Amino acid sequence: MATHSAEAFPWIAAGAVRVLVLVAGIGQAMVGLVPEDTELALHLTGAGLYFIAGPIALVILGLLWRGHTQMSWMVLLFGVVSLGTTVYVLAARLKVDEAGALERTMAYPIILGLSLVGLIVAHRVTKERKAVRTLAARPSGRGKPPQHRTAG
Repeated sequence: MATHSAEAFPWIAAGAVRVLVLVAGIGQAMVGLVPEDTELALHLTGAGLYFIAGPIALVILGLLWRGHTQMSWMVLLFGVVSLGTTVYVLAARLKVDEAGALERTMAYPIILGLSLVGLIVAHRVTKERKAVRTLAARPSGRGKPPQHRTAG
């Protein structure tokens, strides 16, 4: 039986994560460059891009990294918290009490999740480089480099 999870097509999932992070970044830049009190529609469009694409990227990455890193559950949790709050705010048609607190519950998990992703990738790169250096330092200078697994 064929499976259609992110793990079945990791290269598609990794590509989707890259595109979603790019879209989220563009949205965040729009929010910063276009203040709410100058052009509300453009500001909300940027916020929507950020608050939808960012957590979806984290959810996909958290699922994709299951079994590859112990921190995948944390990446997934940050994505789910942000996406869940975003869905709640959209379902309420942006008319919520404590909008600032909810906005932070949408935004901060994205920032924390992407920061954690950066740390995981940096750790993996360091580990891979060390393995390559160790292999190259062997007296014969020969050997097969370690297999590379994409992390996202």
